[in-house]
Amino acid sequence: MRKILLVLTVAALAALSLPATAGDDAGFGALAAHYEPIRKALLHDTLEGVRGEAAELTKEALALEADFSAERAGVAAGDAAKTRALLTRIATAAAKLAKAGDVDTARDLFAELSAPLIDYADLAGSELAVGTCPMAGESWLQPEGTIGNPYMGQRMAQCGNLEPR
Repeated sequence: MRKILLVLTVAALAALSLPATAGDDAGFGALAAHYEPIRKALLHDTLEGVRGEAAELTKEALALEADFSAERAGVAAGDAAKTRALLTRIATAAAKLAKAGDVDTARDLFAELSAPLIDYADLAGSELAVGTCPMAGESWLQPEGTIGNPYMGQRMAQCGNLEPR
């Protein structure tokens, strides 16, 4: 029961804490809406909801790639080819994450997902901050505020640097 309440709380907080971004309905914002609950689950050392959110993120990325336009993706026309390539990487990484069997593997796959998503966030003009974990040598996206390090979890939840945009 406690785990269910934690997952519901994390999901509710994630929905409230994500700022509006360009292309919220179908572009970057649609992907970020599934990414943030994954980050928060890993922050809390659990896989609860990770596989489902990663599967949904995969579907969103594939749908955006299949019916791609720069406008729908929320990027400049000159960034269309780069964004489309990023969507392929995002979908591949999210699909792997959806099959993660344990938290440590999920964290490794989250890093693989985060790299192209950070690049997409830059192209889409997202207001999400970039967190960097010096111990893991990896970065992630999150709303500004208190650092929530998904790579170290609760043992070092606020470790790292957060660069606001």
